[in-house]
Amino acid sequence: MGIDNQALLRTFAAESEEQLVDMERALAVLAREPGDGETARLLYRLGHTLEGSAATVGLEELTEVSHATKKAVDALRQQRVTATPELRGLLTEAIQVLREALGRLGEGTPPDHRPLLARLTRIAASDQRTTATEE
Repeated sequence: MGIDNQALLRTFAAESEEQLVDMERALAVLAREPGDGETARLLYRLGHTLEGSAATVGLEELTEVSHATKKAVDALRQQRVTATPELRGLLTEAIQVLREALGRLGEGTPPDHRPLLARLTRIAASDQRTTATEE
């Protein structure tokens, strides 16, 4: 009995969309309560789950973007950065990129996400309270 790859991808896409919606809800909470540590931890867990699931089904683009997103959220979770409007905007952009990648599953070459990945990586490397726009 073989694995039905299409069914696996459909299940992955449906579950991932739920995680993205939950991530958006968490960002909305952080907009109202920027210091909410529990919400930052939830956002991290959602990103971690999405990254692991994408890697399990072999989706490189989703794995790469979700990993960078998770690392940026980790800086927030560890309170090395704050949930500024700029950071929330960057994370919202990452969620949109992930959603678009879900819509393209198995369809050609993905767009170049290096600028987004670079900004997420800068946040992840932050050791102080900075905004997403500082360099």
